[in-house]
Amino acid sequence: MELPELVYGDNYGLIKAMKLVEAVFDSSSPSVYNLCQLGHGLKKRFYNIEPLLDKFTMPVCAKCPTGCCVNSHGFPDFEDLIFFKSIGLSWLKYDMSKPEHGLCQFLGPIGCSLPRFNRSYRCTWYFCNSLLDTFEKIDNKSFMLFDEQLYRMGLARNSLIDMFKHLL
Repeated sequence: MELPELVYGDNYGLIKAMKLVEAVFDSSSPSVYNLCQLGHGLKKRFYNIEPLLDKFTMPVCAKCPTGCCVNSHGFPDFEDLIFFKSIGLSWLKYDMSKPEHGLCQFLGPIGCSLPRFNRSYRCTWYFCNSLLDTFEKIDNKSFMLFDEQLYRMGLARNSLIDMFKHLL
C-alpha cells in the first residue's frame, strides 16, 4: 500500500495526513501500543547516534556555503508523521508562506532548532559528499559504526511504517 505523498506548501494535504495518522493511533487496536513501542525504540536510537553525528556535522555544516537546509527538506513526509505520533510529539506548525527552497524556518544561528528526532527523515539523514568525505577521513572506525547504526535505524523505521500500513 502506498502512503500519501506530502508536498511542501500543501497545507490541506498535511492536515488530511495528520488526521489519518491520528485516526489509526486513536483506534482501539492493541497494535497501536506496538507502534508506540517501535517509535520509542527508534527515538532511543536517535539519542545513541546523535553525539557521534553532531561531532562530525557541526564543523562541516557551519561552514557550508550552499545551504542544504531548506524548507522543502524540513517538511515531513507521511512516514515522518507516523514516527512523530508514535512518540507522542505535537504536530509542528509549518509556515507555508516561506519559500520552498529558502533557508529552513527551523534553522537558527547554531543549526537546527529542532531535536534530531523531531526533524524530517530526509532532513536528518541527508549527507552531502563533503560531509561524508570529512566524516570518513577523520575517523573511519566511527564512520563504520555510524553506517551500521544508520542501517539499523532504517530497518526499525521500516518496521514502524509496515506495522502502520497493516493497521490502515
